[in-house]
Amino acid sequence: MDTLLDYYRLNQEFKGFISNLIEEKREKIDSDLREVYLKTIGIFVGELIRFRRNEVGFRQIDMAAEIDVSTSFICDVERGKIWRNTFKVMQLMLALGINPVSIFSVAEKKVRALYRTRQSKLTH
Repeated sequence: MDTLLDYYRLNQEFKGFISNLIEEKREKIDSDLREVYLKTIGIFVGELIRFRRNEVGFRQIDMAAEIDVSTSFICDVERGKIWRNTFKVMQLMLALGINPVSIFSVAEKKVRALYRTRQSKLTH
């Protein structure tokens, strides 16, 4: 997957995946929690990206050079600010050998479990 067209197509599929994810959860999550929910997904994704980057042995500066961004962008992504530029985040994932759909699926499952636990504590 080396051409810009491939990245563009993957980016469009990724946007569709995120849109579907948000729409599915919109009814289940109060409007006050929606932003927190997305931030929590971002934090999980950022942690997984940091883990994989360290596992591969890349420094943040190496990753920044690989996808032509600043090191502060890599730092922001690893701190959970993944919604800033999804195209570059996808390039980062692909450079690390991460399947974007898989990583978001894992993050979404963790967040769902976290909110289930939180809701059960509130009701009991």
